[in-house]
Amino acid sequence: MQARKLKKLLNTGYIVQNCGEYAAIGSTYVHDIIKIDKQTLKIEVWRKANNNDNLKNLLEKLKEIKDSGELREILDGKDEISNPLPVFCYRGDQIIESKTDDYEWPNTDDDGYLLYKNTTFKTKKDCLSYAFKDLSYSFKSISEQLDQAKEEVARLQQRTSREAKALSILADEYAKMLRGMTDDNR
Repeated sequence: MQARKLKKLLNTGYIVQNCGEYAAIGSTYVHDIIKIDKQTLKIEVWRKANNNDNLKNLLEKLKEIKDSGELREILDGKDEISNPLPVFCYRGDQIIESKTDDYEWPNTDDDGYLLYKNTTFKTKKDCLSYAFKDLSYSFKSISEQLDQAKEEVARLQQRTSREAKALSILADEYAKMLRGMTDDNR
């Protein structure tokens, strides 16, 4: 995504970034005051956004860019960066190299992703090291949650077994009682 190009066309101080399935225009507090679905080009405004002139002007410019057909090109393209510096991040099991011109936040890479000090790195080695630690912690946490869920399932199975046995005993008693009532009424 050409986040830098879109930011320049909109002439805005807001942060413009690629968020995967959508593009976002927002602030440091609310990253997606405006969301643009990258497939449908549907534009959504955060429900708590102030409906001020600045936002109205921004939406008008965005609509013009969309109507011109340029928005599709921006969302599908890559920013051209002079004096490119390498930047690395990981997504899933992939180490991804992109380019930027400044490592300081807030800034984006040539794919429009916002650079964060704890998730983007100047070297592949640093990125791999972070990814390994992060995924190890995540794996450990998920494994612990799975163990807890297994314990809960076992507890519920025991309870279900006790309840089924009690229900069976009471069902027999209830059936005997009903038969006795029927015999008395003959």
